[in-house]
Amino acid sequence: MSPPAPGPGQASACRHLIAALPDDLAPRQHRRATQPVSPYTAVFGAPAVIVRCGVPVPAHDPMSFVEQVDGVDWLQLPPLGPAEHYVSFHSRVVVDVVVPHAYLPADVLPALSALVAAYGPARSA
Repeated sequence: MSPPAPGPGQASACRHLIAALPDDLAPRQHRRATQPVSPYTAVFGAPAVIVRCGVPVPAHDPMSFVEQVDGVDWLQLPPLGPAEHYVSFHSRVVVDVVVPHAYLPADVLPALSALVAAYGPARSA
């Protein structure tokens, strides 16, 4: 997955969010270097849990499954191979996360939700 290019309203928050991620996001899945290097992306373990901040909210069906975790709405996107795919929305920072099925059930969304929620809801246009 390519690194995101967040707009000016998200860039600083995304750099801080990615920097604030723990060393282990999924059980025994340690943070490792990203290729290419990006302040908006974090990778954990192999197969990789991938976290990207500053992505656009994808077009989606209003009836799509949404999971609310600790006050953050996560839109469930179609799986990416053997991995679940989510994106936060209705939040100031938009985070995309891919969680391989091998790690489920993992507490990845709760760990991310606390960080996403800290930046507050999306700003109204």
